[in-house]
Amino acid sequence: MSRRDTILTTLEHKEPKIIPHEVETYDIVALKKFLPKFDDSWREETLKRLEFLDNSIVDMTPSHIHESAWIKEAHNLLRVQGSPSSCGAGFLRTSQIEENEEYVVIEFETKGRWKIYKEPFRRDYIDYPIKIDEDLEKLESIDIDNPERYKGVQESAKFFKEKGYFTSAEIYGFFTGVWYRYYKFEDYLMDFIRRKTFIRRLVDLHGKMNLNAAKNYLERGVDSIYFCDDLGDNRGLLISPEAYKKVIYPWHKRIADLCHQYGAFCHMHSHGNINKIMAFLVKAGIDILNPLDPQDGMNLRDLKDRYGKKMTFLATTTRSIENMSKQEIEELVKERINEGKPGGGFILHLGGITPNVDKEKFDFYLDVSKSLRSNFQN
Repeated sequence: MSRRDTILTTLEHKEPKIIPHEVETYDIVALKKFLPKFDDSWREETLKRLEFLDNSIVDMTPSHIHESAWIKEAHNLLRVQGSPSSCGAGFLRTSQIEENEEYVVIEFETKGRWKIYKEPFRRDYIDYPIKIDEDLEKLESIDIDNPERYKGVQESAKFFKEKGYFTSAEIYGFFTGVWYRYYKFEDYLMDFIRRKTFIRRLVDLHGKMNLNAAKNYLERGVDSIYFCDDLGDNRGLLISPEAYKKVIYPWHKRIADLCHQYGAFCHMHSHGNINKIMAFLVKAGIDILNPLDPQDGMNLRDLKDRYGKKMTFLATTTRSIENMSKQEIEELVKERINEGKPGGGFILHLGGITPNVDKEKFDFYLDVSKSLRSNFQN
């Protein structure tokens, strides 16, 4: 059974012989530290990195849309953990404004700007294109269907599927994507209350762009569409359940429906305590949800009991293994497998890998995961 088949079996809510896992480092610095270096084309390098990590999901989002060589390198490194958005991946082109040893400044074609610090990694949002109502026209002028954006996606999806991997392409979150690229975070949250019509128009314009990009990826054969929508913090939701239901939920339903029309899957990331809208996410048709961080009050066992027959959980272990002993790491992995394994619909997420973790502990983390996922006994 290939890694892709293992993911598909899991999504059918059956228990595969080996529980799939996804290793995800804290940032690009950690990824560079722990991944071996190869001197091949990006596809061949990615295959070797996937094999090394024993990961199953690979990102198809094109890196040619970026001008910066550093961004392209970071993007290609991040493909193996399925979420390259930290370096600007998705479907908007970026140009390089400034670069030195410390950071690189990129500008999206909408004129939003990020300043990305290289080591330690940090991403600052330094300018937003939407400041007044008239600026919304900037979103309407983007030609999302230009085939040059998606050059190579079809060939890459075919290549990796034939090699036995599950393919993914990233769009932008329908909630989070707005403040990542278009509109200041504090104003965005306040305007859910004070400027509801404006927010609805902004989210809807962004949503249409997202759906068009997803359609282009799906037509080129990817297995899934991934997006990041951090809807909460460890205390609860960032907006009310009512605001979510009125403004964001319709787009979550549309993207899930679109994926299903193509026989593909919809994969959503959301940090935070989002228990109050879990029923909406299930109703929308989200197929995969991550990370279900225990420190955010997301109880895997409880969520499996409630929604485990309709949703697959890519559930994380912890935010940091730096100060954990090998015995504690082993017990943690055992616990997550015990909670998630019954009935399928579970992918183990090995999180908490920061640049400060030593190599021996990282290697142990991989080894104990492989052993327990294939030989675990309840």
